[in-house]
Amino acid sequence: MAHSLELAATKLQLDIHPSKINNLLSGVREQLNQSLMRYNENFEAVVLAYFNETLVGSKAPILISLPYVSVDVKASLLLFRPIIDKPLEGVVNKVGMDHLGLLVNGAFNASIAMDDTDGAFQSQWSDQPEGAAGLVCATPTMHRIQEGSTVRFIVSARREIDQLMSLQGKMETRDTGNVEYLNNHGSDRRRRSKDSPRKKHKHIQDSAAEDSPRKSAKTKRKRDSLISDAEEAATPSSADRKKKRRK
Repeated sequence: MAHSLELAATKLQLDIHPSKINNLLSGVREQLNQSLMRYNENFEAVVLAYFNETLVGSKAPILISLPYVSVDVKASLLLFRPIIDKPLEGVVNKVGMDHLGLLVNGAFNASIAMDDTDGAFQSQWSDQPEGAAGLVCATPTMHRIQEGSTVRFIVSARREIDQLMSLQGKMETRDTGNVEYLNNHGSDRRRRSKDSPRKKHKHIQDSAAEDSPRKSAKTKRKRDSLISDAEEAATPSSADRKKKRRK
């Protein structure tokens, strides 16, 4: 989670309604409250909290043609800025046939497709009592994920729609999965390597390349042997020549 949380000291310019002119800080807090849990393009992050808010200067100029006053504010902001290819943790709130649904920080939706688990997990649905559906790691089978499990995953994408952020993740490394299992057993989950089919194919090709000279030599020796046998059969022996002379 340390990769996603950031504390930033900022200076903001806020437009305050004239009704707050006698208590500008109250108007400032009202504006800041409206920005909480929303994606902010200026920070490229979601504002989780603010504190140490103070006014800068003693003037609040009126905006031309607008019924607001502009004030400068200093504040410390707690930002949620998940980084692509960095780990995050979330609590599973849904187990689907082809994906996991999670809540990060109790507020942000995240999903992990089954295709993004590198084939290490399998859905477990059949003959399961209600609420017991989940994912089971192929090896070892003790590594299970179900509703309520805290899962560590790698952020693969993030989306911001209408100031709301959602995440997409993957579990393709040994240090991802059920956090409780990882803490108790370490990152010992054995993975199917994505390169294994290609490596296996390359190994077969290499073996074939190594065997081909031997096969060629063996074939040549066999061919020479057959030619020699045919020549011997076609050449009359000395006994046959003597019989022909007597006749």
